[in-house]
Amino acid sequence: MLPFMNLLCTRHGYVLVQMCQIKHKRLILFCLLILLQIRLKTFRLLLNTLYDFDKKMMLQNPCLWRALLTLPIHLYIVKKDLQVSENLGNGLLNMYVKFGDMDSAEKLFDGIDMKTVFSWSSMIEGYMQKGDWESASVFFDQMPEKDVTAWNVMLNEFIAGNDLAAAEVLFRRAPEKDVVSWNCMIAGYAENKNFTRSLELFKEMILADIRPDRITISSLLAVCGFAGAMNLGESVHSIMKKQNIMGEEVEVALMDMYSNCGAPDEAMKSFDDISIKSVWT
Repeated sequence: MLPFMNLLCTRHGYVLVQMCQIKHKRLILFCLLILLQIRLKTFRLLLNTLYDFDKKMMLQNPCLWRALLTLPIHLYIVKKDLQVSENLGNGLLNMYVKFGDMDSAEKLFDGIDMKTVFSWSSMIEGYMQKGDWESASVFFDQMPEKDVTAWNVMLNEFIAGNDLAAAEVLFRRAPEKDVVSWNCMIAGYAENKNFTRSLELFKEMILADIRPDRITISSLLAVCGFAGAMNLGESVHSIMKKQNIMGEEVEVALMDMYSNCGAPDEAMKSFDDISIKSVWT
């Protein structure tokens, strides 16, 4: 078997071709050439190959471009048994997570001495995107310092998986909640047509002295429209004006709310008040 054909059977050659979903024969041969040069340690030739390759084709395959830039670096680090810095480690970790190669990501994670919130959050997000809730939960529970962003990552993934019961438990456990936390829950229940719970959470949010933003208002107006709760929709409209929460998505949501509640005059007035109208309006 030719050396470059044998290389295709190695773990990294297979992973690179698979995770980038490469179908173009020229790109596959290019990947094999790169990996062969890594194995032969001809790094100067490797750089020349990367420089000379068709730039247009590389721009059309950003996933491949990132992989070819980071994979050789990681292989060299492993070969030389070098210490992985915080920034480099997190960059490589993010690459493996995006490609769904959690085995490599976990091995790299174990080798990072100074793990940051980003390191832990990347692993949690990666496992949850693959549907491995158990592994994600293990990493989350082991995370030494969980800031509000880490809690929100976990919360958002539970909601994306339509596990609102688990999301609610996690939401109540969170020691700190910001507007993103509340928006996740309100929008999650709204998307699952549990409008009553969305509205209850909004009332809790106001009592907790959390200022709503455009995402909050858009979600609530959609809830009011679906539920036909025009009185509550008008209250949300009042909050929107009082706190000067504007923007096309909010104004369109307001128009839709009045329209869905059977108030065409108010819907037309809302349409007239939209400062910048687009094709979506």
